[in-house]
Amino acid sequence: MPLLNEVTSYLKLNCIVRTGTLRRYLRAPGRVVLMALLMACSAHSGKRQAPVLAFPEPGVDNPEVYRDYTTRFYRDAHRNTVQIYIRQNAGRVVNLWANALNQSLGFTVRDAQGRPVHLNWAAEEAEVGQTGTLLTLSYQLEAPSGLLTFGHFLLGSMRFERDFQYLQGHRKPFSQGGFVPPEFPALIENLARLPEPVRRKHLEALNAHTVEELRRRLHPKITQPAPNQLRVEQTTLDGKNHLILGLTAFSPGARFQLGKDTATLKGTPGQALRFQVHIASNGPSLNPLSAEQIFNEAFFAFYRKVEQEAEVQATRQRKQFFRRLQRQVKGMELLSSQEKLMAGLPNFATYFGRDMMMSALMMEPILRPEILEHVVGSVLRKLRADGEVSHEEGLGGQAIREHAAVYNQLVERYLNHATSQSPSASDSLLEKAWQVLTHLQVTTENYWMVDDDFQLPVVAAHYLSRPEISARRKRRFLEQTAGPGGTQSRLVQLLNNLNYVARVSRPYVEDPQPTHLISFRRLPDGRWHSGSWRDSGAGYGGGRFAMDVNAIWVPHALVAMETIFESLEHLGYSRAALLEALANLPEAGTLQRYIENPAELTKAVARWRKAWEHFVVRLTPEEVSVRLKKKLAWMPAPKRHYWRQVLRQGKALQEPLEFLAVSLDEKGQPIPIANTDLVTWLLLENIPQQILTGDLSQERVIRWLKLFEWPYPAGLLIPGVGPVVSNDAYASPDIWEAFRNDVYHSPATIWGREVNLLFLGLAGNIQYLRPRVEQGKAKDLLPVLRTFQRVLDKNLKAVEASGLKHNELWSYKVEGDRVKPVRYTTTSDVQLWNLTNLAVQFVLTRLKEQFDQP
Repeated sequence: MPLLNEVTSYLKLNCIVRTGTLRRYLRAPGRVVLMALLMACSAHSGKRQAPVLAFPEPGVDNPEVYRDYTTRFYRDAHRNTVQIYIRQNAGRVVNLWANALNQSLGFTVRDAQGRPVHLNWAAEEAEVGQTGTLLTLSYQLEAPSGLLTFGHFLLGSMRFERDFQYLQGHRKPFSQGGFVPPEFPALIENLARLPEPVRRKHLEALNAHTVEELRRRLHPKITQPAPNQLRVEQTTLDGKNHLILGLTAFSPGARFQLGKDTATLKGTPGQALRFQVHIASNGPSLNPLSAEQIFNEAFFAFYRKVEQEAEVQATRQRKQFFRRLQRQVKGMELLSSQEKLMAGLPNFATYFGRDMMMSALMMEPILRPEILEHVVGSVLRKLRADGEVSHEEGLGGQAIREHAAVYNQLVERYLNHATSQSPSASDSLLEKAWQVLTHLQVTTENYWMVDDDFQLPVVAAHYLSRPEISARRKRRFLEQTAGPGGTQSRLVQLLNNLNYVARVSRPYVEDPQPTHLISFRRLPDGRWHSGSWRDSGAGYGGGRFAMDVNAIWVPHALVAMETIFESLEHLGYSRAALLEALANLPEAGTLQRYIENPAELTKAVARWRKAWEHFVVRLTPEEVSVRLKKKLAWMPAPKRHYWRQVLRQGKALQEPLEFLAVSLDEKGQPIPIANTDLVTWLLLENIPQQILTGDLSQERVIRWLKLFEWPYPAGLLIPGVGPVVSNDAYASPDIWEAFRNDVYHSPATIWGREVNLLFLGLAGNIQYLRPRVEQGKAKDLLPVLRTFQRVLDKNLKAVEASGLKHNELWSYKVEGDRVKPVRYTTTSDVQLWNLTNLAVQFVLTRLKEQFDQP
């Protein structure tokens, strides 16, 4: 009975007896018995849990929008988010474990003819539990076919799954194999070439005895504990973490048959096959935040009012509005932890500096002040030594992958030059390689993005200037160390970032030439890396200097610097103390000058506030007409016919146009791609005040906003869909082709981020200006107030009509004489940027109450 005692230490005896598993497998080898019992009883050993969220939801989501796609969200025993999604048209099932390693477990299911199988949920609830260090979750699926083949098992980082699908690997034949990061086999081969004593030492660092053991870790291990069960397990390359995927067939007589990296499940012909999916992980957990820890009381008052209206009025519209609001609140909970706000599920379930900071700014009216502390603290913890902000972290398998590349470089240098180098140089390379190998899972950081470096001062200034947060609390926050094991305080880290901003922006202050603006990094192939939010290859039209970075973020970062210094002074930090804190920072002369002489910083602000002038594109009616006709001629016939009809109905060909180009080329000339980036300026800027002080002309603001009123392809607005993120009609044919091949930030997409920024920015400026116009204090600004309201109304109507405003981004297609909104294929189901719609609903409701009620 010792085996039975071992099993019952994990499982309840009544589960074993009830399933009859003990009697069936008692004579099998011990390990097989144990695994069979664990898998067969998993559905009875945990806690039953309904989905936190599920898409599509009847009565809320358009089934057509979610055709061939369905997803559910659960919480594991530690409250980590677990998302399961099914791509019906690809037969792909992915289990995202949004824990501290950003893990995933995926597989593909095909029928006897090799076609993707349409899978359905077989039960509403999942079972969550914990067995030792393993967190577990089980759920059930059903397929109509009597024969299923499972393949393309991929267990590891969600970044691997993301790459696998981007490369369309999940659609290839099973015989072509799965996804193995090329850095892993290269590491093993390099290690195998090392001298024997060194090789043994490096194997020990990877918790392996032989090179062959490492090779086995490259691929999932597939076994069959029982005829109706399949077990797939994967160990990380360093041997520290494990993922397990179990499949158990419930249909009578169903049996698995193993193939090469595949398994076929045969059931009764003509009958549906039901099976359980069981996943397990020993990855570390995050510390999730609840809604009460995220949202402030003003938001909850709004939330309760919407809930009451849904109950009292009981109309379909009110009920649907509240349900969407309720889902977004739950979505925000799924993304939020003490460590970070994740960017989005499923593809970006990790830290993204820009996404966190932008969302915090957009949602500030509805967030608790503590969230700003979480955001600023998270960014400061990851700051590079020179003050740059981390854009994205690499966790778990992705960290191993990135460190493996470094290890490979070091070992290859050693192997290629061992005979020509001095013994000390060779030993140094081996020592560095060994240090990398012993820290393979240390989180990596990506510092290639540019915009986030200038966003941190803005968010920090918002936090430090919040009057409802006590001075004592702010000081405590600033004086704590920036991260575990660190020595620098958050205050010093913040000054480090301000030092970077001051240093890199100074050349333009001294000589305001466009080539002295903040530049993207040059790639090895000579192109410029798209280092801001339009981070696709075509996003900035190949430009070097981004408008959003230079015309919006840098000037606001410098203004924020002024606010931060004033706030720190109120908190008791003298300028002398700040200068002392700069002692250990590199090249701090410019920041020191700004602290010692605030007038110098004021001059820098004034200089950068004019940077937008380099990006102005002005077109006469004739130029507009010529360029639009060329773009129409380039389009396929059906689209050309439709958009030509749209233009004939408007006035676009009869008026001049002015907008800010998305970027400048390397010589400082505008690349004339019309775009939505002005919406960030609308959010951050008090435009009426700028007009009243004479810093900005009312006429110019009205001209710039015309872009959001004009219909595409003259402007950005597509009625019934929303504002496209870019309009390349005024650019060159090579840019048209670039966007045709890379549609992510092209005229084919509408971004929820930009939509929400537009609404929040317009609402904030209307809220400030309208009472002043009505009271006669700013009656001359009535034209711009009407423009604000008109742009808001037109775009709000278009976005509402699309039915897709809760998506991360969406697209459209032309069908005869109409345009139809469609879901973008790789959109995130729960996305931080788009959850800012919560703030939009809150702000627009308050705006309506303020001006529409007696």
